[in-house]
Amino acid sequence: MHALRSILVALHGSAPESASQEVAIAWARRSGAEVMGLAVVDETVARRAAVPIGGTAFRREERAVLLSEKQQSAHEALETFARRCQAEDIQFQGEVRGGVPHDLVAEEAQRHDVVIVDNQAPEDYGAGESPAEVLERLIRICPRPVVTVPQAYQPGNTILVAFDGSPLAARALFGLLGSGLGALWGVRLLTVDPQSEQSARIRAQRGIDYLRQHQVETTFQAIVSDRPPAEVICEEAYRQRCDSIVMGSHGRSALAKFLFGSVTKEVIAKSTVPLFLYH
Repeated sequence: MHALRSILVALHGSAPESASQEVAIAWARRSGAEVMGLAVVDETVARRAAVPIGGTAFRREERAVLLSEKQQSAHEALETFARRCQAEDIQFQGEVRGGVPHDLVAEEAQRHDVVIVDNQAPEDYGAGESPAEVLERLIRICPRPVVTVPQAYQPGNTILVAFDGSPLAARALFGLLGSGLGALWGVRLLTVDPQSEQSARIRAQRGIDYLRQHQVETTFQAIVSDRPPAEVICEEAYRQRCDSIVMGSHGRSALAKFLFGSVTKEVIAKSTVPLFLYH
């Protein structure tokens, strides 16, 4: 099985310390992986905008000041994280880059096994974009699994795989093993079905077989419920003290599954544990 060797963490100057960094440190301690901190200077908010006649020089100076402040904050965030990793005796590399944040993270991700980000983008990121839209764009273009982290992180003792039998859920399972995270904890595969436990087992069996073929310690849990799947998934992850949730793009319709699933969006918004996504 693939081993977790390298973790990429997206850093923002507006959040010099965050739960995503705590996750990276915890996983690096457990696996021996190297951590890469990428401090992004979001240049999208400093792009040229329409200005009144005679205001060009002022606007240019304003953009220069804003970028300078962002660069300083990014360097400070990187230094803070580097000191933390050094104190934990974790191999660390870091870099500050300027540009479009989700593009920068996706490009750098090619060198790493997994990407860890906060599930709330900085307030000044991309004018007019919601945190969900920011995450959705990153997840769509990222060549590696993306782990979104809520505001607080409590290490757990298992990985909960929300599996609905769809090709996208199978792809997420493949991403879990490819990242190396599947070797660090036992896996509980959860299927929510409105009909019966037998129906849930039928939907889940291929995922169970795949995990066991790769000698991953796996247990199966079927929940028969017509409640919103996102509620059930989040409740179980919290109740079982899971370290993370793994899921593909879940949705109630074929269109929702093809796009960024409605259930996935709800879990991102409600989950109290990190969410592993691979599309």
